[in-house]
Amino acid sequence: MESLGVFVFTMRLPPKEVRGASIWSPPNPPAILVNSEDVEAATGRLFTLLHEYAHLLIRRQGVVCDTKGLGESEPVEKFANRLAARILLQQDEFKAHLQQLNLFSFRSRWGDALLDEIRKPFFVSKDVVAIYLEEMGLAPEGFYQQKRQQWEKRGPGRRGYAGKPPPKRNERKLRELGFSFARILSSEFADEIPILELAEVLDMKVEHVQEFKEWLKEQAPVRRI
Repeated sequence: MESLGVFVFTMRLPPKEVRGASIWSPPNPPAILVNSEDVEAATGRLFTLLHEYAHLLIRRQGVVCDTKGLGESEPVEKFANRLAARILLQQDEFKAHLQQLNLFSFRSRWGDALLDEIRKPFFVSKDVVAIYLEEMGLAPEGFYQQKRQQWEKRGPGRRGYAGKPPPKRNERKLRELGFSFARILSSEFADEIPILELAEVLDMKVEHVQEFKEWLKEQAPVRRI
């Protein structure tokens, strides 16, 4: 996005206030802000980044920061949500995965534990799963909005692995990053990114970044793409 002339910023803000925002008032360049305190760590931040980018694609000028899709902005927000979901995960692949799990049927309730099980192979946020379930008629209307409200009330760090031992550092970071970003880090392109910037994005010490990149290259989920 930055190579296309979009300025991308991250900032720590109260997670209940805003996930992200975008602004474009020509002739000024477009810009996106992503809250680094997203309740779903890196996978959530990537979803927010793509959501805000969708607003720029349809050239909606002014500040945009409503990912909930309330009021007059609902059609635009739903479009941005669907676009972000499709970039991160193909619908056909998602449908095949549900069929494999014998879950391709309507349910009035989808618990977070089940959403975690569904998203695990794809390393995407729960947002993507919830959006697809509602869009495909497998969840009630308004399902995603209801889930977002529940997650925001819990705050950061409360949607992870309660009751289970924490995964190893690299495995935990891989889950946070999401599949798409992990693929980039395991490619030759990552060598062009300054080590200090990677350390900031990954939230780890500089001396651990190269070790983490090498570990990523050895992981089957990254190699298969």
